Amino acid sequence: VIDAMKLFEAWDYRFATTSEAAPLFAYWYYIELPKAIFRHVVEQDKPTDFVVDFAFLRDLILDREVPFFEGTSKSEIDQILVDSLALAASNHFGANGGAQDMVQWGQVNKLNVKHPLQALIDDNTLSCANLIDRPRDGNISTLNLGYPDAEGNVQGGASVRLVIDVGKWDNSQAINMPGQSGDPKNRHYCDLTESWATGEYFQFSFSRKSVEENASLHINVRPRN
Repeated sequence: VIDAMKLFEAWDYRFATTSEAAPLFAYWYYIELPKAIFRHVVEQDKPTDFVVDFAFLRDLILDREVPFFEGTSKSEIDQILVDSLALAASNHFGANGGAQDMVQWGQVNKLNVKHPLQALIDDNTLSCANLIDRPRDGNISTLNLGYPDAEGNVQGGASVRLVIDVGKWDNSQAINMPGQSGDPKNRHYCDLTESWATGEYFQFSFSRKSVEENASLHINVRPRN
């Protein structure tokens, strides 16, 4: 537990792919802590969809009044937190308890995104549209949202992200994947996949002037007759 606390104290609270504290926190917060709290409240194993709210955890740590813990002493609450963290730490630090056994967030949180029409698309297009076993920043509680399955494969999340500056619209930032064109033959069909995967953005042209200045292609659609 002491090693786990030291790891948390040095953590910048980011779920970066290289973070060693992030997988420990995730395992504790999403696995061991809910199990410990559920056992304390109803004295049975927790259901798979039971998750602890961050505000609930904050109040629990700060010894504020929280539901279902009325009458529970501070020492009992501390023991629940410590015991659950010890279980998470034993998993994180490995059987020998050595730092060499620690994993990084990118090793357990990976993108596995496959094009829904991959059976109909050529290999060159698939090579830039698909993301297989790609280390991913963020988790289900961050801006770079991603929903992992039980194996840690991120298969859901925000395919489009926007940061809008309502004071100066052309300062806005955006990203989507695989690209801005819906035509697989267009060079902009999947040229944003890499930027999307790494959390980068491009300038989101909003005004007509900005759109015209940054346009790389004009498509004219005319009726046949």
